[in-house]
Amino acid sequence: MKRIIVVLSVFVMSASCYALNWDYTENKTKFCSHGTNIKHFGFIKSGRPPVSIENVSRYTDWVDVGDNSVTDPVERAQSDLNTIIEASSYNLKSVVQVDEIFFEYLFNGDTFEGVVLRSNYIDRWLVYSDIIAPNIDDILMFLTLDEPYWAGCGAAGSPVQETTMKEWLESVAACIKTTFPTVKLGQVYAYVSMLENYSSNPTSPKSETFSIPEGYDYVGFDMFYSSFRANGYYEVEKYAGFISDFTTLYTYFKNVVSGAHKLIIIPGSFYHDFFEVSEAELLQDAYFFMDLARNDPQIEVLAPFLYKTCYNMVGIEDLYFVDTYWKHIGKQILHCIPSPIYMILMYLSD
Repeated sequence: MKRIIVVLSVFVMSASCYALNWDYTENKTKFCSHGTNIKHFGFIKSGRPPVSIENVSRYTDWVDVGDNSVTDPVERAQSDLNTIIEASSYNLKSVVQVDEIFFEYLFNGDTFEGVVLRSNYIDRWLVYSDIIAPNIDDILMFLTLDEPYWAGCGAAGSPVQETTMKEWLESVAACIKTTFPTVKLGQVYAYVSMLENYSSNPTSPKSETFSIPEGYDYVGFDMFYSSFRANGYYEVEKYAGFISDFTTLYTYFKNVVSGAHKLIIIPGSFYHDFFEVSEAELLQDAYFFMDLARNDPQIEVLAPFLYKTCYNMVGIEDLYFVDTYWKHIGKQILHCIPSPIYMILMYLSD
């Protein structure tokens, strides 16, 4: 009877997502439902105030770091370092955005006109890197410039050629790896930069090969269903149309990246406050991307966008069902919670 009670207790604990403190490493490949290729899970906008790093630490193994309002390299390094140290106290790594160290965002009044590489980027990096160097082992990767071929499409009214942007990104990669040879670098692209023409909806991938700069370890692209719905796209086909277009671009992207690259997948788990996407649709989106991540061995990082409600976007923290789902996935990835049946079999086999 005692044995039966213990087995039932294990079942209940597992079903409620609270796994026993066993070591499942040897059986992870067979029994972890999320797929063993997924090494890291965290939320975009999870390491920035007022988000509690302590709270997200239960579901993630990294937080993103970087206050774009701070451009001075000393102030930026000190700000980032404070977050890196706090994250480390909860055994979290940091994904650090260093765009403002290397690049300058150009504005004409309120009009954004593009991004250019700073002429003194090496000096700025040396100042920044010297401050964060003692904690370099707490950094999972650096992200150099978000959506570079899209954000950098115009400078002072004259478009920056993709070849120029590629050279800039390679210079930045070389600069970082000269200082920290083993650190990982990541790059996330906008889906529109892979298209032949961008008007209202995705059309077809570029006839010329989309180019990924040398020196980067993790790559990915973002294409959010929420954004399309917010702008009135896919009113008829809705989600089916989005998945068809995403799959086309994903296949194209996979043909561009090398086998040495690891992929970052960024599900769009948010909605715009001016066009509400239902949580049912966002959950459908999450299921799709989770299934994609589970079945592609190149995918190592899962990074739902975005955790913190900000700008005109409602984030995961304020979407109860989406928040619950991703936190459950985070627990699975970090702790490899096996099925209740498997837990019972493990116990009975002892």
